[in-house]
Amino acid sequence: MSEPFRRNGPKIGRNDPCICGSGRKFKHCHGGPPYELPNLVGAANLEQRIIAEGKRQFERHKARELQRQKQQGLGRPIISIEHKGYRFVAVGNRLHYGKWKTFPDFLHNYIKATVGSDWGNGEIAKPLAERHPIMQWYDKVRHLQMAHVGNPGELFSTPVTGAVSAYNRLAYNLYLIAHNGKDIQTRLLARLRNKGNFQGAYYETQVAAWLTRAGFELARPSPSCTTGFLPAAPVLGNAGPETR
Repeated sequence: MSEPFRRNGPKIGRNDPCICGSGRKFKHCHGGPPYELPNLVGAANLEQRIIAEGKRQFERHKARELQRQKQQGLGRPIISIEHKGYRFVAVGNRLHYGKWKTFPDFLHNYIKATVGSDWGNGEIAKPLAERHPIMQWYDKVRHLQMAHVGNPGELFSTPVTGAVSAYNRLAYNLYLIAHNGKDIQTRLLARLRNKGNFQGAYYETQVAAWLTRAGFELARPSPSCTTGFLPAAPVLGNAGPETR
């Protein structure tokens, strides 16, 4: 048989000073509705729901980040937003914008701006067989797009030929280098534009892209070094915080 409840101290009146020492009346302080048992239980349940939702949000964010890393590697994420028909894409500390429908559309614009439109137009003026490999790839990409384009403004796809893959890969490599904090050096671009140095410079951009995706930072070499970038220490902590 349970013992009857006995109060250890005197009963606190509603108009008595609150036991917390605030100086307010008990009814306006810890004796008010927020501190009644049903409300305390409800507040505790609300806090538990908030914590549970926070954990779910965190797990979703972690899953998205892991998926991004599988697709883009450990470098900086693609930063892009669409506003009023324009696509804005951040590259390092610079902002590019245009009416691009897809990310490859942006890359095709980016490589033109990076290698230089004057240089590109000069190459186009030459017979196709005498053009730089980049511009030969560009010619194949352009004709392939023209053969598969649909109605104006509609998305379309093209087969991924060797020229398409090489052109897109170079564009993405140059974007990755610039987006991860390193300006495309004048020396590297000069080597890319030079037919005799192109294959080595192209491979250099690919190695730089691999290192970036693997989480390494790229460091500028000394002036006597023949390469454009050197790998520095890997970037740690890009996998996101862990749950415990």
